[in-house]
Amino acid sequence: MASLFGQVRSEFSVIGELIDKRIVTSEKMKDWKLHILKVAAKGCTLEIQVSEEEYDRAATECAYQIVGSLGVEAGRTKLLGKVVQRLEQSKAAT
Repeated sequence: MASLFGQVRSEFSVIGELIDKRIVTSEKMKDWKLHILKVAAKGCTLEIQVSEEEYDRAATECAYQIVGSLGVEAGRTKLLGKVVQRLEQSKAAT
């Protein structure tokens, strides 16, 4: 899998419920944004960076399968992912 990181350390696949999503911005760099999905899976919470399009399509309280790469950028471990499949409808939407 191609990665935006300089070096791919590992790939991941996770199935979990989307519990929150947020956009991280910078005051110094006005056009810079990170789109983050917070996913609860198997007793842990993961924050996964996704594209703007996938961020816009994702609905909270739905389960998703997400795949991606795990890498290190500026000394921090980051998960860069792509939504593969939405697994169930939101209970709030029905």
